[in-house]
Amino acid sequence: MAASTDPRALLEPIARVEGLRLTHGPGGWALECPDFAVAAGERVALAGPSGAGKTTLLRALAGLHPIAGGQAWAAGAPLKARGEAGRRRHRLRQVGVVFQRFGLLPHLDALENVLLPLRLGAGPLDGAARSRGRTLLAAVGLEAVAHRKPSALSVGEQQRVALCRALIHRPRLVLADEPTASLDPATAHRALDVLFAEVGAGGLLCVTHDPAQHARFDRVVTLRGAGALGVSR
Repeated sequence: MAASTDPRALLEPIARVEGLRLTHGPGGWALECPDFAVAAGERVALAGPSGAGKTTLLRALAGLHPIAGGQAWAAGAPLKARGEAGRRRHRLRQVGVVFQRFGLLPHLDALENVLLPLRLGAGPLDGAARSRGRTLLAAVGLEAVAHRKPSALSVGEQQRVALCRALIHRPRLVLADEPTASLDPATAHRALDVLFAEVGAGGLLCVTHDPAQHARFDRVVTLRGAGALGVSR
């Protein structure tokens, strides 16, 4: 077999799981993932029915869900080898997470929510960072609401603020849990444009239930429930 000519194949994967086993609560279900990886520069969609474990898998790669067995690496770090504080530091500096429920702080305005990872130590919080935050908000159509608090934003606006927050520190890996679920098709397309452009040479693993979006990704990985995982293309 000829060697791959894709330069991504020569680089260490941005994310990787080997024999990964996750459990959900005492006596709950177990998710067993066959090995797969996200290459540098690759955009991978994660699909599957509700309850198949997609959010749990993202949380595990973010260092937010315990690993019952096997191994997982995210942005170059073996997650099982790090304690909770080490996983938090690594996530803050190297990983961007778009949570399904957004997780915006109600007392901060949109721009300050975007800048929150920097305030927590992900990078310098200076004039350049604030300018980048405003640029990201403008890119997703939120320049006019940068100083509104979450309670004054629509659900779709809150979702886009959460997307910008995940990108502010230029992470190597972005884990996005249905980042366009509350958006109309045109706004969702624009948000994905920004997400893909900002990920750049990093990696993206994105949960989406919208089959129309799948063609925009390099690959679709499907969790089929009961721990089964397949690659649909």
